[in-house]
Amino acid sequence: MSVRFNSYKRNLFLWARHFNYKILPAVYYGPCARCGKKGQHRHHKAHDYIFACTLLLIYAKRYIEFHPDDIDFLCAKCHKNAHRIYDELIASFNSSLGLYKNRTNETTQKVCEIYKPLFLARYLKWRNWGKKK
Repeated sequence: MSVRFNSYKRNLFLWARHFNYKILPAVYYGPCARCGKKGQHRHHKAHDYIFACTLLLIYAKRYIEFHPDDIDFLCAKCHKNAHRIYDELIASFNSSLGLYKNRTNETTQKVCEIYKPLFLARYLKWRNWGKKK
């Protein structure tokens, strides 16, 4: 397992403990939303992890609840590829946060609310690319 994955798992554990919430184990619920193979991973469509890490008290609880409206199931290959589509947006998001030297939670949340729909739109475009309408 990678260091990033271990860090992710650690954050989930800490957030679950903080909010006194039991995370249900990931199980196979349906086909991969992109290619149709067996889905093995829950993927937050709007890359909500970045927002949960940025403002724990506002975004982390919903993240660990894995709401059906927030996630898609992806196969391992598509899940890995899905995270690559966000690279430019992540850089832009981090730059936007860096513009505020004395940033408050309110300013940070405004930036997050601007970027959430952008992350979601990027994912939906990727997920539906090449599919017949």
